[in-house]
Amino acid sequence: MSTKPKRGRPKATDKPDVVSLLVAAFRDGMTVRQACIQSGISHEAYYQRKRRDAAFADKMYYAQQSATIAAKRNVIKAIEGGDVKTSQWWLERVRFSEEDTEEPTIEARAVEPMADPMTVLASIDDYKRRQAAALGMAIDKV
Repeated sequence: MSTKPKRGRPKATDKPDVVSLLVAAFRDGMTVRQACIQSGISHEAYYQRKRRDAAFADKMYYAQQSATIAAKRNVIKAIEGGDVKTSQWWLERVRFSEEDTEEPTIEARAVEPMADPMTVLASIDDYKRRQAAALGMAIDKV
């Protein structure tokens, strides 16, 4: 069984040095566009590779998260070292944002059939009449 070699121009993102440059750029906290410029590829090529290659997508995701993880480690080290200002910052911002990210609960309930539009309009007219009568006004002024 013979395998045919790939035909056509090789993809820019398939080069190992490009992948290494992307990973390094993401670890430095760069955005996708900045990392692509640094690596010498277009952001379209980056997203195409990301869509077609799950392993590449995972590698890029983990590289993008590394700067955030390092920053969190530094904050925790400062807190553990007794830095009161950092501790206050953590409590003010991070603690409350974590509480807000709780998954919302969705209640399942039966859907009631929609009311007949004419019935709704009639009940609105009836409400207007009762309000007008209570205020001593004629219905045409409501």
